[in-house]
Amino acid sequence: TDKKQWSADLKKTSIKHFASNKRIFDIIPTWFSPNWVLWNKSGAVQFAEPYSERKPIEVRTSTEIANPVTTTAFETKETHTIASVDAGGWQTFFVTEDHTALAAGHNERGKLGTGDTTSRPKPVAVMQNVRSAATTQSFSFIIKMDGTLWGAGNNYNGTLGDRTHEDRLEFIPITDHVTVVSPGYRHTAVLKEDGTLWTTGDNRSGQLGTPSTESKHTLTAIASQVQAVSAGGFHTMYITKDGTLWACGENTKGQLGDGSWTSRNVPVKIMEGVESVAAGEYHTLILKNDHTVWATGYNEYGQLGDGTTIPKNKPVQVADRASFITTGEHVSFFVGLDGSLWSAGLNNQGQLGDGTNENSTTFVTVLDNVKVIDAGIEHAIAVTKDGRLWGWGSNAFGQFGDGSFNTKTNKPTEIKIIY
Repeated sequence: TDKKQWSADLKKTSIKHFASNKRIFDIIPTWFSPNWVLWNKSGAVQFAEPYSERKPIEVRTSTEIANPVTTTAFETKETHTIASVDAGGWQTFFVTEDHTALAAGHNERGKLGTGDTTSRPKPVAVMQNVRSAATTQSFSFIIKMDGTLWGAGNNYNGTLGDRTHEDRLEFIPITDHVTVVSPGYRHTAVLKEDGTLWTTGDNRSGQLGTPSTESKHTLTAIASQVQAVSAGGFHTMYITKDGTLWACGENTKGQLGDGSWTSRNVPVKIMEGVESVAAGEYHTLILKNDHTVWATGYNEYGQLGDGTTIPKNKPVQVADRASFITTGEHVSFFVGLDGSLWSAGLNNQGQLGDGTNENSTTFVTVLDNVKVIDAGIEHAIAVTKDGRLWGWGSNAFGQFGDGSFNTKTNKPTEIKIIY
């Protein structure tokens, strides 16, 4: 192969690996120069026209190619490897391994942080040097590598905590020294490096955990020695460093799990030995240190996974041998110790990912070798251990990030991210 053909416009590509012995492998390019020629098993492949129209081309390894050369030629900064995902209402945030935050899907009130309210079926890079992202129905947050918290979107209830009620179409700085942010429907919980827990936003159900039910538009400290937090629809769950689970907010569906149906504005103790917690709209999923999964709250669609549709006001055990949990609006997911993904609850849009549209009151298997999973209102996104990205449920607003919209699928479908 002519070396000149290989040297043109290298910076415009995202080549992961290549070898020049007329075999190619592990190559996922984005845009090619008209001068590029690649060799595959059948011969030369010219990419002039796709580049001129800026159409993505994907070249993958043929399993028929024997003994491929494993030479790494170069690696650009612009990769497509997804490290984490966060699924919101009808949008998704992807964080790449090079710490770029990508946003796709519904953009009502500027929650993607793109400077406008136009929905995006193809991901847009919205910030660099990102540690994590979190999004909900109408607003979003990003934590940068330096611990600063940034927010965008609906701020009517003071959910961004910037001392205003103004919507933000672009990400603005909120506070610093942040390790975790968890947005609910109308409130936000923020965990800082020193273990203090802060809340802001709507407080009509007591979800901020303050002595009064007055709403706030600035962050207020409510607890210390906290190691994890999850904000649900209108309730807040958090775990202190001794493994104790605490809850406050709306409890009309039993989502706090304190054995009552009474909402609480002062946090109450729920149980001990807790590793993580995930709050849905009106239900809560709990992972204990012994890898058992417990659930409490609203159960009309079977989202507790206990085999019934009866609500619970105290946690009941629903699974074991679990390593990770998450919830959507009316769905629950857990990842087993073996990497298998399981789901229960509402399935009208195929959001359970089991190949049906039937609700399930028990956990059904979805996917194997799962590394990362998160669920929105009607969709879910997962990353498997081999780095592949998957989506299922509704893609009405392009929340899969694959460039399409107004589609849906009831089983995991591989997603190709191009941005």
